[in-house]
Amino acid sequence: MDYEKYILEMIKLLELKGCTARTIEVYSICIRKLLTTLNKPVDEITTDDLMSYIYEMISRKLGNNTINQNHSVIIFFFTHVLRKHRLITPIPFMRRVRKLPEILTPDEVQSIIQSASSLKYKTIFMTLYSSGLRISEVLRLKISDIDSKKMQLRIKQGKRRKDRYTILSKVNLECLREYYKIYRPVDLLFFRYSYKEQPLSINTVEKEFKDAVKSTGLKKKATPHSLRNHNLYEI
Repeated sequence: MDYEKYILEMIKLLELKGCTARTIEVYSICIRKLLTTLNKPVDEITTDDLMSYIYEMISRKLGNNTINQNHSVIIFFFTHVLRKHRLITPIPFMRRVRKLPEILTPDEVQSIIQSASSLKYKTIFMTLYSSGLRISEVLRLKISDIDSKKMQLRIKQGKRRKDRYTILSKVNLECLREYYKIYRPVDLLFFRYSYKEQPLSINTVEKEFKDAVKSTGLKKKATPHSLRNHNLYEI
């Protein structure tokens, strides 16, 4: 079935709302998967259909936060695009679960960074660790955002659309300079192969990080986000 017209309408509303490209991408993926899974005309979707869809995510043991994120996207779609808010009103949210993050030692972090498959990913991991930035913020960095005199990185339109600065360590700066000599970025620092105007995808970096962790033999459950918890260490 053709659901694209509804997704395009949702995208327009999200753009009017001022959402980031990443947010719009997440919403589009969630709704496209929902509509494809239900595989029925939008006007025939019922509350029971939506509850069954969410329950199916529970049965697959997805995290409560992931389920709630999908739930929020569904609410936006049915409330603002289809204007059928009554369909989703009876569906409760999952209880939020807050887990303590896996704590990596400085040696473990260094081992992961050194196990990166290339200088590009080593530099990305180093920047995540040293600056405490989110992965999406690192992938949006441009050459002009590096201030080597003040030893700062500028983050434009980060979370909640705020600009800010963060630290740039000496080791990270040297790694960035080495990276520049090899990859010669023009504007974006971390671009896709053969497409210097397009940033790397978050999924690609997450996969590379997972492979690096695996190659170290580390048993802890670590993600690129884990590196943000260690930016107080000097590196």
